Amino acid sequence: MLVLGLLFLYSILNPSGNPMSRSQIQNRIRRDKKNYLREKCRVPEEHNKKGRMKELHQQIREIPGKPKINTGSLKSRAGIDYIEKDKIIRRWKEYTEDLYKKDPNTSIDFQEKTYRQKPLVMKCEVRKVLQEITGNKTTGIDELPIELIKAAGEAQ
Repeated sequence: MLVLGLLFLYSILNPSGNPMSRSQIQNRIRRDKKNYLREKCRVPEEHNKKGRMKELHQQIREIPGKPKINTGSLKSRAGIDYIEKDKIIRRWKEYTEDLYKKDPNTSIDFQEKTYRQKPLVMKCEVRKVLQEITGNKTTGIDELPIELIKAAGEAQ
């Protein structure tokens, strides 16, 4: 449908005034599409070359355009297809209410335990983690490199 619309526009906007054949119009459409995509990709490629990853990913997200609206349907309990948005929302509401309704025939037995303090971290757990962690990691909020932490752990 879009191609037919573009064919019509090219036949109207032909600068030379001579009628164009279908293949000429399609070639022009292909060329214009290629130029459009090349221009769309030029900015992200520049960001990639300069190492601007944040801007690169933002540009990539903008390329596809607006997301498509879901035009699906949902079946009711009786098997009727709902297409209207408000009916679909009502059906989802019914479904979730049914899902979370408490069944009077079931009983849940549990004992609540209260802890006065958190369990302590054992030294052997810390040693094990320090041995397993690899080097060359970025520093955390304390700005201490992992190599320094490992060296302090080995010194003790």
